[in-house]
Amino acid sequence: MKGFLAMLLIAFAGLSAGAAPVILDLSRSHSVEDLKRSGLRINEIAGGLHGQAYSFQNQEVEIRLPAGRSITQNMVLGTIDTKDGKLSQLSMYGDVMPLEQAIQIANLFHQSYGLPTAELTAWKNANQNGIRSVNGYSVSPVLKYYPIVSLAIDGSINQLYPWVIRVEIDWGWKEQRDWNEERVWRELPPPVTAAISLNPPSGKKYERRDAFKESLEEQAKFEKDLAAKGATSTPTAPQLTPTKVTPESSSIVQPESQQSSLWPWIIAAILLLAVAGGVIFKLLRK
Repeated sequence: MKGFLAMLLIAFAGLSAGAAPVILDLSRSHSVEDLKRSGLRINEIAGGLHGQAYSFQNQEVEIRLPAGRSITQNMVLGTIDTKDGKLSQLSMYGDVMPLEQAIQIANLFHQSYGLPTAELTAWKNANQNGIRSVNGYSVSPVLKYYPIVSLAIDGSINQLYPWVIRVEIDWGWKEQRDWNEERVWRELPPPVTAAISLNPPSGKKYERRDAFKESLEEQAKFEKDLAAKGATSTPTAPQLTPTKVTPESSSIVQPESQQSSLWPWIIAAILLLAVAGGVIFKLLRK
């Protein structure tokens, strides 16, 4: 009984952990200590790229930024670069999704930062028929805000849900050296849209394995249709199953059998002629 109760507690703990995102509060500072206090499950990177210190996977994260802005994402993979005890760059990749879902997220990002959407519309039209751009799509308000937040729609290897959302936050630009979180709170206006979710607006989690599932279903349907077509065509096409000996093949076999049956008679006639010839030869000599 105790074991059963323990299992229930673990299950409920897992559900509650999945429902509430980890809050990474970088609204007043962006230090490594802020990162470690957040409760985000991070892994130290040994022997990685220069400046790259941490990675994290498969967690729902809410990042709080200066001026009251927040970004939420159910991310699959994230990396963090550090310099002198501070975060210099944070990058997160989310789940796969269809094009329309990615476009809705990008529009929300444009709205929040007051960015024009002409280039996004052009990119959407170019990829509407499933032709994926090699370079994907990316946008950023650059130096108008601190820190710099960039959003990208990157291609995935998933044929069913071919797009992923990537967000990147940068603190390390030289042009930002006279900016900090306190100055943002003092000088920059609050965002038009304070909270941005980078998860699919449909609320559906587009599983990567669904692509393989659909592929297998299509293969099974194709094989079933092929088998059905074969079953209906067999009775109407007996010529495809040549099991009987054709008349031509019979006519070829019969003369050979007739010739083989005449050979004894031919040999007997030759012997008879030989004997008769011998008798005649003896009579002539007498």
